[in-house]
Amino acid sequence: MEIVILVSLLSLYCDFTDAECLVISPARLVVKYGDPASSNCSSDTPVQMGWEATQGGTDLTDKEVKFLHWRVDSVTDWNIKPTCYTEGGQCQKQLDITVYKLPDSVSMTGPSGPMVEGKEYEFKCLIQKVAPACSGQAAGSAMVAVFLLQLIHWL
Repeated sequence: MEIVILVSLLSLYCDFTDAECLVISPARLVVKYGDPASSNCSSDTPVQMGWEATQGGTDLTDKEVKFLHWRVDSVTDWNIKPTCYTEGGQCQKQLDITVYKLPDSVSMTGPSGPMVEGKEYEFKCLIQKVAPACSGQAAGSAMVAVFLLQLIHWL
């Protein structure tokens, strides 16, 4: 009888850990820097849960609940990674969030005066203080893009 109980308990534990024990909705957010953000964490069965985050984090709930809301009035952390978790850390799920900022300015420079057909001209486009610019670039830093334009005469 002890073996049957042990096997049953192991089966329940494996089912719980292998299943998607927490669901975040929406699972992905794209938020403008300084704007509000929110998401819900839910479980099929009542559990104690909390949100770990640099903004809007909440402690583990006193009671078992089936959902827990996360909300921030103004997202100001470029690398915010809200994570919903259950008691003892048995299950956790991170919200996929991208914080963006529109550029402060966009300017373009190039040759002045008339252009000749068939000759290659270089134009530079300067985009300042935009995020995310590209992977690995510091958020909010300036990005410079260079575009080449070749004028060709068509008959």
